[in-house]
Amino acid sequence: MSIFAHYNNIFEAIRAFEPSHAVLQCMEHGGLMIRSQRFDLIDMGDGKIAALSFGPNMGTFYRGEKSQFLTCKPNLYRYQDRNNRIVSGVKTCDFILYLKEDPTMQEWEKNDQIVDYRALAQHYDFPTDMLDITSDIMVAAFFATHSYNSIIGRFVPVKDGIGRLRRYNGFLGMPENRIRTFGMQPYGRPGFQNGYGLVMEEKEDFSNMSLTVEFEQDPEMNERFSNSVPGQDMFFPPEPVIQQVAFLIKNTNVSTNKAISLYCRETGEEQDRVVCMLKERGISVVDAPLAHPLLKPIIYPVNLKRKHCRHRGQVSVK
Repeated sequence: MSIFAHYNNIFEAIRAFEPSHAVLQCMEHGGLMIRSQRFDLIDMGDGKIAALSFGPNMGTFYRGEKSQFLTCKPNLYRYQDRNNRIVSGVKTCDFILYLKEDPTMQEWEKNDQIVDYRALAQHYDFPTDMLDITSDIMVAAFFATHSYNSIIGRFVPVKDGIGRLRRYNGFLGMPENRIRTFGMQPYGRPGFQNGYGLVMEEKEDFSNMSLTVEFEQDPEMNERFSNSVPGQDMFFPPEPVIQQVAFLIKNTNVSTNKAISLYCRETGEEQDRVVCMLKERGISVVDAPLAHPLLKPIIYPVNLKRKHCRHRGQVSVK
């Protein structure tokens, strides 16, 4: 299903997939695009409610890449060494356990609102078996034209090279639970990025599952596209506490027994072997949690309580 076409800039690549998208007017005239999101309340059939934001074409998803890569796989499968995967998996479980202790998360679940802990881990750069996709081509185009500058703590436009936009039709003949519907979560990043996750097996390559176009990283057009986006906070809402916690867990040489137990239950790994391997790598194993949610997360003005929704409604984020 992978068909390549090559375009001169990001705007032409967007036009190939969505010929009437409003951002195309910024190619010639510049200007700032107004981004409007609508979240529909969906009864998921299991007693839970999800707030989902759909694109103009139901079941169409996008992914943006700022460079040419040989394969397109979830982060977890980029670790070839088994022990490296185990370390990253335990770290992911430590992050999930932190989230489960958060009072706001607990309140969210009490109100029958879906919390996808693995989706949140995915969006804070913990490796999982999911590939990030979005129902909003603007989000994909942003990631295809920007790279993160750790010195200034911001995304900046890419100035050279070849970028890619991928389109994927996700609901036709999909096995159950293949696409994870993240929706609005207590932390806003997945929702504001219209994020979904495609669960993949290691042998699969998204390059062979998607329709792909390439484009020149034209610095002038990338700058124009960047100026048309209504602020990076629209895609990356400021969440300093959870970002610091994620950084701490990923970069400290400590893991918890509780996280190891959770990881072993999920994967079938032998716990004693995992503990020994971690210690051999200089990673201490402790009983106390690495961090505790002393501060509540930033909650955006979305009320998903059941009394406001019989089956399907609308939620506006302003």
